[in-house]
Amino acid sequence: MKKLVIALCIALAGIAAHAQESGSMGLGVNLGVAPILEDGAPTNFEIGAKFQYGLTGTVRLQADLDYAFKADYVDVLTVSANAHFLIPVADKVRLYPLAGLGYGRVGYSAGFNFGGGHFKVSDHFSRFLFNVGLGGEYDFATNLAVNLEFKYQYMKDFNRLPILLGLTYRF
Repeated sequence: MKKLVIALCIALAGIAAHAQESGSMGLGVNLGVAPILEDGAPTNFEIGAKFQYGLTGTVRLQADLDYAFKADYVDVLTVSANAHFLIPVADKVRLYPLAGLGYGRVGYSAGFNFGGGHFKVSDHFSRFLFNVGLGGEYDFATNLAVNLEFKYQYMKDFNRLPILLGLTYRF
């Protein structure tokens, strides 16, 4: 009987520990660069915000809103939802492959002088996007984590490789 009670206590402790990870949430920021993979295209500086939700102890969902500042007349705004599969590799360190879907708006504008006048040309296009990538994170405090993430971001006729450094506060 004593062994059964100990086994039951260990099982309940495991369930409680798992419940603390699932349902956990976090807010964070991303900073980085996002090279556009088309010939002669620019590399943009990117800033963003993210919201994370721990679906289970190993699966996390993340919503991103990122803006890549204008470089060589091109700027990009993306909204995406990604799934992370967390793989612990050391104490406080996890790697995660990611995949997700979203929406991207690519804007471009240029000004030029012609015949004594200044002209501005601008337009944009919007596309659904697909993300696939790899990230790693380190918990450097109880509620704070830093991460590095590489994503291949595919939009029809437009591909990017965002490389982002992030900071997340978990609650």
